[in-house]
Amino acid sequence: MDNNKFISKIELNNLNNFQQIILCYLFCIKMLPQYEFFYKKTNWGDLMLLKNTLETVRNYILNQENINNFQAKLKEVYNIIPNSDLVQSDYTLYAYNSSASIYYLANAVVSGKNENLFYIPQLSMESAFLFTQDLMFNSIYDNRELNDFRSARIKISDNNLANKEIECFQFNELIDLSLV
Repeated sequence: MDNNKFISKIELNNLNNFQQIILCYLFCIKMLPQYEFFYKKTNWGDLMLLKNTLETVRNYILNQENINNFQAKLKEVYNIIPNSDLVQSDYTLYAYNSSASIYYLANAVVSGKNENLFYIPQLSMESAFLFTQDLMFNSIYDNRELNDFRSARIKISDNNLANKEIECFQFNELIDLSLV
């Protein structure tokens, strides 16, 4: 396990199961605009399914409702997680990170098992890092697209835990570079 995953797992393990669900729900809300941007560009997937899934999780959080009947929807959510074999787009990885996070969250709520929740902060950090790399090294965005995508990313960048993860990642990168 690399240091970044270890840091996220430690932070999540400091929380009880319900707090872990709440934190990961907030990450997923912050990452949904990435999938929305991808969906508008590619017309692939099901944005409403992801929104409805997050709404179901929200209702669970607010009301502690039993959502065992949601089990059948998990397969649908899983089926709309894009990968580069299915969809050729510069935005596929962002959409993957967002939709996979929502799947991990919904699965944890339905199953009562939180062991995969630590991936959610990781996927958020990966998207933030990827976006930074894309801005620095790629010219895949025209000005209008870049402004649309920046506004989607701003919703993620105001998350303190995501920023802490990014700082840890940057620190680990500096350590790695100093060893070379």
